[in-house]
Amino acid sequence: AESKRINSVSRGGGSVDLCSGCARLGPSLIPAPGSLRPTQEVPDPTKYFVTRWSTDPWIQMAYSFVKTGGSGEAYDILAEEIQGMVFFAGEATNRHFPQTVTGAYLSGVREASKIAAF
Repeated sequence: AESKRINSVSRGGGSVDLCSGCARLGPSLIPAPGSLRPTQEVPDPTKYFVTRWSTDPWIQMAYSFVKTGGSGEAYDILAEEIQGMVFFAGEATNRHFPQTVTGAYLSGVREASKIAAF
């Protein structure tokens, strides 16, 4: 099957090609967040939350799904940014690759691209 190329990011001899149906990683991945805007100082986070999925009894392999008769529009709604300041990524925001690590990864790249465009 032939895949359609959507985007490519290159850095330091490595590349990340994003394709419909695939993701190929080269020896160097996407730049660290601080290097995207080297002239802008990025403060350390004031709070953070670490999940422990492997030990949380309530998670139990949770993932998104479209109910019978659903359109999948909820994926698009969950992916909407809020006032250009809050961005959402994760498999539940990727209509084309829901329930997959690929969907989660590609949604992260999508949101990082939006943030980098500012």
